[in-house]
Amino acid sequence: MIGVSLPVDWLITGEGGFGLEREHTLSSLRRRGVDSIELRTVLARHSAEDILGVANMLWDMGFSITVHSRMHSEATAVEDVFAPLALALASLRQRSLTLVLHPIVADNVAIFGALADHIVRNGYPVTVAIENNRLLPDGSEGDSVADTLAMVKAANRPEIAICFDMGHYMYYRKRHFPNEALVLPPEEFLKRTVHTHIHALSGLKTHFPLTDGYELPLRELVEALAWGYFGVYNFEPDLVRWQEGADHLSDILASLDALRSSLPMLAEVYDR
Repeated sequence: MIGVSLPVDWLITGEGGFGLEREHTLSSLRRRGVDSIELRTVLARHSAEDILGVANMLWDMGFSITVHSRMHSEATAVEDVFAPLALALASLRQRSLTLVLHPIVADNVAIFGALADHIVRNGYPVTVAIENNRLLPDGSEGDSVADTLAMVKAANRPEIAICFDMGHYMYYRKRHFPNEALVLPPEEFLKRTVHTHIHALSGLKTHFPLTDGYELPLRELVEALAWGYFGVYNFEPDLVRWQEGADHLSDILASLDALRSSLPMLAEVYDR
């Protein structure tokens, strides 16, 4: 299944989308075979009513949704993540929901346990996918793939899994091992992956299109997930970084075409 991340504030209001018209863009994505939209980024300030409105709009158009959320502290993490989703979860029109989070500077294992407890207590069909980031939670350089895997293993809860951010992974490889051949993440990391963020690099900047002029060993990375990966292959653009005056919709559609052409045959088999 192919997905794309879109700004949640733009999905709510239809404004601030870098020239993209909301209904036309969503219709174009649906016609291009996109099945999933990731709401990026749902924050504690977003109202549950607004998030339900966006979810219903997307469900009515035939999309499923995933959610990229953010937590601010160990004390507020459960409320930060689940309060804006309360109405959407109560009215869920899909079998399950994947919720992506970055680790923060805190006891993340304790946070993941609290999130898992909340999921179980409420009977939510939710999996939390912890994302490897460009930097470690404290902003320092480091191997966030190893860091993320260690946290998820320590949490040891079925509700807690991994989001493999391919662009951030390639930032780490390019930044620290620029002259070495591609090395894939550990097999255990890949086996615990339930969601992806896919975007190319421009130099050492991330979240660019999957088109000529940008860097990402796309086929090798998606094929590494092929066996046993049932999640979304999710393109995650950040339009504010793209060239001013660019045709953002054309670049998004071209990126999705590039992604589709790189998917292993198993992706279609698993979708069916």
